[in-house]
Parts: sequence; structure tokens; C-alpha cells
Amino acid sequence: MKNNETLYRHLGYLFYSIAAADKHINAAEIETLKHAVTEKWLTIDESTDEFGTDTAHYISIAFDYLTEVLPAADNAYKHFETYYNNHKEVFTPALKSTIMETALLISHSFAGSNKAELNILGRLVLLFQK
Repeated sequence: MKNNETLYRHLGYLFYSIAAADKHINAAEIETLKHAVTEKWLTIDESTDEFGTDTAHYISIAFDYLTEVLPAADNAYKHFETYYNNHKEVFTPALKSTIMETALLISHSFAGSNKAELNILGRLVLLFQK
């Protein structure tokens, strides 16, 4: 995978939207995201930015920023959706699969998936079918 800082920032928005779907982000969701970045995303992309930071960390950076400013989950999802619709060529089947795996991990990390999280996951599945 090539250098994709912008893609990773938008994935941070997507994963935030899942964690914040129930209007509360808990420690288990944050820990699950951090673990997924380390175990999944850093292993599939070794690119770095001009400062030497692994670009996959931009997922966590965006997620952390959003947990500070707390936008509505739906707004964060729409931010990702707009990026997806404008850059569909970037989203290979393998990338979509890794995104879905991460989204499901976050959704299941605290007391299983709730209705709000399932709604966003369903929207994501439909989006990826476009």
C-alpha cells in the first residue's frame, strides 16, 4: 500500500463513528482501535510521512482528535462516506475487508454491538457494494 495519510485520517473518522454511535466512547473501544492499528494496519503498510511516522498511525491520530472534539457519529460517518465516494478506486477488496474487520472489532469490543453501531455497520456494507 502506498502512502495514504488522507485515507487513514478518513478511516479514523469511520472508526470513530462506530465507537461514538451510542454517544459514548469507552476505553475498550479505544484499546481495540489502537490494537487493530498496531496488529493489522501497520503490518499492511510500511509507508511513513515526512517526519518518519508510520502513516497507519493517522487512523489513531484522527480518532484521538475526534474523541476530543466529539462530533456527532453520523457527521463523522458522512465525512468518511464522502471520501469513499470520491476515491472508490483506492478501496480494493482487501482494503474493504480489513476495514470491515476493524469496524466489527470496535463494534464488538464493549458488550457486543448495539443498534446504533449495527446501523452504521449496515450503512458501511451498503456503501462498499456501490
